[in-house]
Amino acid sequence: MWKILKIAGITIAAIALLIVLAILGLTNTDIGRERVRRIAVSAINKSVHGVTRIGRVDGDLLRGVTLRDVSITDSAGGPFFASPLVQARYSIGNFLSKHIIIDALGVTKPEVVLDKKPGAEWNFTTLFASADTSKKAATRGFGSWITLHNVRMTDGHILVRTPWTPGDSLSKAARDSVLRETLAGKTRQHVIEAPGGYQTVMEFSNVQAALPRMRIADPDSMTRVFQVGSLAMRAALFNPPDADVRDLHGTIYMATDSLWFRGLSASLPNTQLHGDGTYMLTSGDLDASFHAAPLALADLAFAYPHVPTSGTGSLDFVASMRHAGESDYSARNIDLTVDGGTLEGRLALAMGQGAGELRLHDTKLAFAQIDTRTIEQLVPGVKVPRRGLLTGHTTLAGTTAAMKVDADVAFTEPRSGTSRVLVVGVAGSGRDGFVAKDLKVTITPLQMGLARVFDPSLPIGGVITGTVTVDGSLAGRMTAKADIAHREGAELTRMVANGEVVRGGKDGVTVDMRFDPISLITAGKFAPALGLRGTATG
Repeated sequence: MWKILKIAGITIAAIALLIVLAILGLTNTDIGRERVRRIAVSAINKSVHGVTRIGRVDGDLLRGVTLRDVSITDSAGGPFFASPLVQARYSIGNFLSKHIIIDALGVTKPEVVLDKKPGAEWNFTTLFASADTSKKAATRGFGSWITLHNVRMTDGHILVRTPWTPGDSLSKAARDSVLRETLAGKTRQHVIEAPGGYQTVMEFSNVQAALPRMRIADPDSMTRVFQVGSLAMRAALFNPPDADVRDLHGTIYMATDSLWFRGLSASLPNTQLHGDGTYMLTSGDLDASFHAAPLALADLAFAYPHVPTSGTGSLDFVASMRHAGESDYSARNIDLTVDGGTLEGRLALAMGQGAGELRLHDTKLAFAQIDTRTIEQLVPGVKVPRRGLLTGHTTLAGTTAAMKVDADVAFTEPRSGTSRVLVVGVAGSGRDGFVAKDLKVTITPLQMGLARVFDPSLPIGGVITGTVTVDGSLAGRMTAKADIAHREGAELTRMVANGEVVRGGKDGVTVDMRFDPISLITAGKFAPALGLRGTATG
């Protein structure tokens, strides 16, 4: 973007200097302005590797200029910049001292395309490349100082396209899978086919901006400075949904390979953000951290579409987005109210380039009265068999194939009441089916009404308490030991057992159980015709 502003500053300054060299009376006539336009376009086209067009020059050229139907394309005709109206105010005296200072600059409905094709340079780098950059960099002269004041953009549209690859470390089959999913829009990044490969696309539309000061060039500093007074836009950073930026202000700094901001403030529809960030221009990688207060979760759907649509509160958010490799997102100091429930703590997840490549880490949450429907929305693919409310705390780390868990959760639902379980260990589900490592489940209690979700014909009620420890894989060898008790009214059954299952039971099942005691009344409910009564041990 700074390249556009630099060429705009130089163009306007060049036109102003042409006025000084021309006969002043002639210059401020239509004939004079047309002569200035032709000379300016010719001079600019000699210094860029592309085509610049200016439809008409208007205004009192001694104090300012109005350029109509301005466009810049590359040598192949690819678009870079177009605007139906560019207006500027200036003082010619500054130009005579080799300083390009624009007092005010307005750009209406600009169309900007920043394009870096696979294996190629940015389009603006090619457009404005110079065969003698070292000499010009060392020599201070016209164009070495460029400062723009009171810059305004109205109804802008900006496209940014950067190279993308599914990752060299993946196998061919995995690369093909990632490519299919990405091109089909099943991942967050918006990727398109391009000559020589693929590109990610970011689009910024309806851009309204006011910048009090912009330092585009200064021989004493390689850093460009952009003071943003206000900025509003629709930002399509990924596949839909988009970010709705109502206002943004702060100072942005830019070097040759990156841009960064510190203390930037942004307003989304119902969210206020304050933070820092760095964006790498060469790779497209972004590191950013924001404090959100107040926060409306719906405003963050552009970053993670599965967030609950309702919910308010505050949190600190850190994102490390990578175009190649794993991206990482974390939320700390979470204090949220969601659908009548509360959530506190921290949540961190890493996402690979392929759909389903998700890993939780550094996650510790405390929650109360969280609706199971909220869980289903937050974690796609999870289906809770019975609706209810969750209260407790959990620590999580890992993938769905191997998740390290330390949790204490109570589940309340209208039909059966409250069940509570404590889970410690590793559990997961993948190509080998269910797997566990030292997974200990403590039940205090489990309502048998809830167990009927898995077996509606279960004839007993009451509650179960006790512990179960599981280790191994159903596809290989899995062992289990249990010490559980069942109570229903005055009836008590206690079972101590251990066992082993090999290949899901295909190669054998071994179980050793001891009942001390077993309620025959309870057992008899599975075979009512036997008329069992009393208790037994053994």
